[in-house]
Amino acid sequence: MIKKGLFSLMLLVLLSQACLMAQYSIPQNRVWAMGYNLGLDFNTNPPTVITTKLANPNEACASVSDSSGKLLFYTEGMNVWTANGTIMPGGTNINGTSINTYSTTQGALIVPDPGDPFRYYLFSLTAVSKCRLYCNVIDMRFDNGNGDIDTTFSLRNTLIDSNLTEKMIAVPDCNNRVWILVRSEVSGEFKAYPITPSGFDRTPVVSQSGNFLPDYYTQGVLKASPDGERLMMCNFKTGSPARGLEIFDFDRSTGRVSNAQILDSAVYYGGTFSPDGSKVYAQTTGGSEVFQFDLSAADPSASKLRLGPSGQYTDMKLGPDGKIYFGALVGSPGFSNYRYMGRINYPDSVGTACQFQDSVTILHFPNAAQTAGVLRQGLPNDVVVPVQNVNEFKVALDTLICAVGTIELSAPLGYTGYTWDDNSTEPVRTVRERGTYWVSYKLDGCRTYVDSFIIKGSDLFTTITIDEFQLSTTGGPFESYQWYLNGAIIEGATSDVYNVSENGDYTVVVTDDYGCSFTSDVYRVTNYPTRIEGIAVLKEQIGVYPNPVQSRIAVKAPVLLSLSLFNIEGKSLFRNEKSNVIDISTLAKGMYLLRIEDQEGNFIKTEKVVKQ
Repeated sequence: MIKKGLFSLMLLVLLSQACLMAQYSIPQNRVWAMGYNLGLDFNTNPPTVITTKLANPNEACASVSDSSGKLLFYTEGMNVWTANGTIMPGGTNINGTSINTYSTTQGALIVPDPGDPFRYYLFSLTAVSKCRLYCNVIDMRFDNGNGDIDTTFSLRNTLIDSNLTEKMIAVPDCNNRVWILVRSEVSGEFKAYPITPSGFDRTPVVSQSGNFLPDYYTQGVLKASPDGERLMMCNFKTGSPARGLEIFDFDRSTGRVSNAQILDSAVYYGGTFSPDGSKVYAQTTGGSEVFQFDLSAADPSASKLRLGPSGQYTDMKLGPDGKIYFGALVGSPGFSNYRYMGRINYPDSVGTACQFQDSVTILHFPNAAQTAGVLRQGLPNDVVVPVQNVNEFKVALDTLICAVGTIELSAPLGYTGYTWDDNSTEPVRTVRERGTYWVSYKLDGCRTYVDSFIIKGSDLFTTITIDEFQLSTTGGPFESYQWYLNGAIIEGATSDVYNVSENGDYTVVVTDDYGCSFTSDVYRVTNYPTRIEGIAVLKEQIGVYPNPVQSRIAVKAPVLLSLSLFNIEGKSLFRNEKSNVIDISTLAKGMYLLRIEDQEGNFIKTEKVVKQ
C-alpha cells in the first residue's frame, strides 16, 4: 500500500535573458558613474570600484550601458563623457552657458529612444528652486560610434518646462512609451511627459496629488517601484520646515499620479523601493539615518524602523544585484564626501533580516580626498527601456503524482500580479486533488505570463488473494500486471491472476494507465501443491529502524534473523544471514522491500524501507 503524504512541486519557468525581472537589473544599468571621478561596475560580482572622468557631480549624474552591459556614456547634466573618458565633441555646456545642473537632486536622466536603438534622450534639470528642464539627444552613430550630441534636434537649447522641483525620473508603460515624471514647485502638480517612437511630446499629463504645500517638494528624490505602479518621494527645502515622506499610486497606462499617503514627517533626502516593491527605504538629513517602511503592514507609517547611520546627504539606489547602495557615514572626510558605500543586502526582508551594513569594505574608494575621488550625495538616475505588452503562455510539463496527498504549486518568485485559477494571489498554492491548475503573473508590470500545472496519477493499492492454487489481485482494473517469483520475472505472467506452479516468494507489480506502478507485499508459497501459507514468527516483537534510512537498517528482535533486500520490482539485491543489520549506503535513493525470515527460512514479514 502507498501511504498518502506531502508532495512538494516546485515548477520554475526559465526566462530568456531578455525577459528581465525589473528595470533596475537590466544591462543598461550595470555601470554607474558618480561622485568625483568614480564609478561602480556591476558586470562583476561583487561590483568593482572604477574611475571615471566625471567632474563636479555634487548630486546630478547619469550613465547608460548597452544591452550587453558595456558603458556607452555618462553625464552630470551639463557635459557628456564617452565611455573612453573623453568629452564628446559637442558635449560641453549642452544646455547653454551658465546653466548648472550638478547640484540638482536628480539633475540628469538618460532615456533610450523607443523608436531608434542608437539614440538616447538626455534630460537636464537646473538646481535649487523653480528648476528648469532641458532636453538633448545623443546619437551613438556619431563620432565613429563613440556618440555625440545631435545638433539638429529641434528642442536643443529650448526650455521645456520651469518652476519645477529637483525631482525627475523615467517610468515605462506597457505600450513602448516612457513617461518623464517631474513635479511643480508652485502648483503642487505632477507632470508626466510621454516619449514614444514618434518623439518627445511637450504636452504632459498633469495630476494634482500630495498632502504637503508645493514648496515642501523642492529637494529630495522621487523613485518608482520596480513594477512602476507606485512612487515614493523624499521631501524637504533647505532653510525651511518643509519636509515629509510620501508614497503614491502611478497609473502607467495614463501617466496619472494619485492616492498620496504620508509615511513620515521627518526630513528625507534619498530613498528607494525594495525589489519586490513591498518595502521603502529612506535616508534622513538631520540625523543621517536609514529607515525601513513596510508597505504590506496594516499601517505602513507605524512600521518605521531605524536600521543604522548613513552619510548626511545620500541617495539610495537599487543595484542590478538586488541590493541597495548608499553613501556611508563611516570614514567620511567631511560633509558629503564618502569613502565607503553602505549596502542593504536583502531589502525585501522585514526588519534586521534585510542586513543593513553601514560600510562595505570592498566598496572603498582608496584615493578619496576632500575634492576628488570621493562619492558625493547623488547616485545615477535609473535608466529604463521601453516595454511592449506581451502575453505568453508557458506550459509546465505534466507532473505525474502517483499518490496524491497535499501538493504545493509554486510560481516563479520576483514577479507581480499573481492570480491563480481560484483567484488566490500568492506565489504558492496548495492543492489536494488531481487536475489542471494555472497561474498568471506579470513582468515589469506589463508582460503577462501564464503557467499551467497538470497533476495526474492514481491512488494505487493491491493485495494478493488466494483461491486454492490461484493468486489474484485486488483493486484495479490496472493497465498492466507482472508477476515475480523469488524476485525474478515470470515470463508470460501478465494477467490479473497467476496459477502457482512451485514453492517460492510471489509478488505482483501493477501499473495504471497514467504510468504509476505499485508492488504488492511478498507472499510465500510452501508445500506446493497442498497449500499456500505465510508464516509470521516473532512478527509482533520485530521493529525496523531507522526508516527512512541513509546507511544502515537495523532490525530489533530477540533472535538472529535472515534479512533479504529487494527493489520495488522484486529483484533481489543482497541477503544477510549473519546479522540483524543491512548496510544500504551504496544504494540509490528510493523505496525498497526488506524481507525478514528466521534462520530456518520461515517468512516473518516484509517491510518497506525508504532510502534518503
